[in-house]
Amino acid sequence: MQIDNRNFFPNILNDKKYKIGIEVGTYEGEFSKQILNNWDGILYSLDVWDKLSDEYVDSSNKSSVETIYKVIDNINGFEDRSVLIRTSSEYGSKMFPDEYFDFVYIDANHKYEYVKNDFDNSLKILNKFGIIILHDTDPMNKILLDEKYCNDAYKIVDYISKNKELNIITLPIQETGLSLVMRKKDRRINSFL
Repeated sequence: MQIDNRNFFPNILNDKKYKIGIEVGTYEGEFSKQILNNWDGILYSLDVWDKLSDEYVDSSNKSSVETIYKVIDNINGFEDRSVLIRTSSEYGSKMFPDEYFDFVYIDANHKYEYVKNDFDNSLKILNKFGIIILHDTDPMNKILLDEKYCNDAYKIVDYISKNKELNIITLPIQETGLSLVMRKKDRRINSFL
């Protein structure tokens, strides 16, 4: 399995036999399409799909109508396995019972305070043996720290590392990096030792 970009991710979903997941920060749905093309589970795609404010400088901070049409085009053909939810992770996480999702993929607002909020909300809805994947956590150069790109999302790695109940690994893939998180108590070995 090649691990030089985030496209290896559906292989993990298939290997773990995950059946339900949520993508927090879907933008135009290009990665949703990649996941759905290579995995047969149900994917919830959560995004505000709206221009948040002029203060939020990000390449995805655009009007909602044109972006939603691109999402619909990208998930065309997967209507039976794809659910769009237009809200924030704060409200979206309250729509589901605790421990509902096999995986949560986070690639929304890249400002640390929002990434932290998305992560904390995701822990509540992540089921046993589930995994959280965070994008943009290891930018390869200073240019990518610009608020239009990764911003200070990389700070989430230190936040998670301080939590004694979590395991995190950060992979230096693509230009922006990717981190995978699981609860320590959910390691498979704990079920028989």
